[in-house]
Amino acid sequence: MNISRRRLLQSTLALSTGYSTAAMARSFGSIAHESDQPPRYLILIELIGGNDGLNTIVPFRDQTYYDQRPNLAIRPDEVVPLREGLGLHPALEPLYPYWEKRELVVLNNVAHDTVVDSHFRAAEIWDTGITEFGQLPKGWVASLIPPERYYREYVALGINVGANPGPMEGGEYMLTMDSLDKFLRDQKRGVDAPIIKDHIAMSHLYQVQANLARSEKIPNNRFEVFPEIGGFTDDELGRGLQDISAMIINGAAAPVLKTSLNGFDTHQNQPKIHADLLARLAHNLANFRELMHETGYWPQVMVMTYSEFGRALSENDQMGTEHGHAAPVLMMSSGIKGDIYGGAPDLTRGEALPFQFDFRQVINTAVLDWLGTRSGQINIRRYPAIDVVDVSAKRDHPLL
Repeated sequence: MNISRRRLLQSTLALSTGYSTAAMARSFGSIAHESDQPPRYLILIELIGGNDGLNTIVPFRDQTYYDQRPNLAIRPDEVVPLREGLGLHPALEPLYPYWEKRELVVLNNVAHDTVVDSHFRAAEIWDTGITEFGQLPKGWVASLIPPERYYREYVALGINVGANPGPMEGGEYMLTMDSLDKFLRDQKRGVDAPIIKDHIAMSHLYQVQANLARSEKIPNNRFEVFPEIGGFTDDELGRGLQDISAMIINGAAAPVLKTSLNGFDTHQNQPKIHADLLARLAHNLANFRELMHETGYWPQVMVMTYSEFGRALSENDQMGTEHGHAAPVLMMSSGIKGDIYGGAPDLTRGEALPFQFDFRQVINTAVLDWLGTRSGQINIRRYPAIDVVDVSAKRDHPLL
């Protein structure tokens, strides 16, 4: 991509959030501070529906697991062993090389102190960082203190590709799109960008700048980065990661980028459905990692998967599982201390697996130690980060 086209993409994305990059930097007070540190990216992948943690990170030495799941349990000889009696579902085997490189972290037993059966409510808790009813502020990404004092390379604070902006709801400088290709075609046709929150105070500025941007021609009506970008699956996750890759490589991204994979509500016929979903997850994560590595961006990237809740301990009579509680979170990066944190789940305390890490600790780990900033929500800030980011990769916290 030539320089002028790269700049056009940057300006088009920035204008869609209501400000140019420079204006956004000035509004955050960052004009007086520059840093030679490259921008960091946190890639969120939401596994929608409630991922079965026990069949993702398998406790293959726990007989209770096999007793409670005579038809669904992954056989010990099928598991990809990690350590301490825990291993990967066989469909996740493409991630094993990154485990060997210590680029894969398993945070086991992640949840919170409120057992919730509703998908909507459980997702709302993850999105906002708040478990109490009646307190629904903006999403936790939307509440971030922008990492402005040492980055000026971003076009927005958060960008969501696909459905469910979730943690980006309610904030300024948040952008959501069905796809990058459609977004740019809409911009050329003069369709307003799908901003998550109305920017009344900036509407006039947006209209003036957007009109200027639309007067420029986008060649071929399409954003083309490099011909070799490919290898992703043709589904929401694959397309989302392909678009996120394009934005990162072309310097038109945000510190937090999100996409999702739906279908994890496996009440019936779980073995085939879950294996297919995990295979797509593993394939796309591996492809994304290799692309970022080949283009030199992998040291700047952390990937984090999460789901609104896990599944129950026991299988049901439809070859599936009911809603549960705690579940694993996966992180991938070259800047983390790859290992399993949290140990094997406790299968002696009923259907809702107990948690060891509060999900807000996970959020704070990514926000504090990886992005080097902080949440604007006190209820998130009070949960300590988990020591998974390598000391050499930790960012200072100049805003703290």
